[in-house]
Amino acid sequence: MDANTLYETIITAALACSFEKYDDEKDTLAANAILSYEGDINEPVPSGKHAGCTMLYAVTLTSGALLKSLRALKERGADASTLKFLSSLKCTAAVVEVFPEVSFDYTFENGQSLLHLAAQGANHEDMIKFYLTHGASKTSIDREGRTPYDMAMENVSLHASRIQALLA
Repeated sequence: MDANTLYETIITAALACSFEKYDDEKDTLAANAILSYEGDINEPVPSGKHAGCTMLYAVTLTSGALLKSLRALKERGADASTLKFLSSLKCTAAVVEVFPEVSFDYTFENGQSLLHLAAQGANHEDMIKFYLTHGASKTSIDREGRTPYDMAMENVSLHASRIQALLA
């Protein structure tokens, strides 16, 4: 199996397990493919439409929690430090369960943290609370001098609950 085929197998499982449904058969299929893959599990897909993406990224791409696939990736030595953003609280919680060493202090090129992104996104109150509980800094400042609180304040009427979550 080549990297593109493995990535497609993982994506199929991730999509099947998203939006509150879980497909054990697809997660098991993806986990078995990960365990039998002979290439470097941390090496990004070299070419094709998924070029540059890692297998860990594929597992965390949707809102599903592919615990078997995550455990298979950990067993194969997947590098959790490559994770930059997780698509849902359910997925984030699953990653933390399998990779407790994952850090939420990552800063993007524009200086924004994961907490900055959650503070400006729709319905991310739970993500904000989760990041704060797992060590994200309320005081991180992006290149424009804004904190996550500043990002949430940009539209108070839409973000009132996120602001409360940041201040709690």
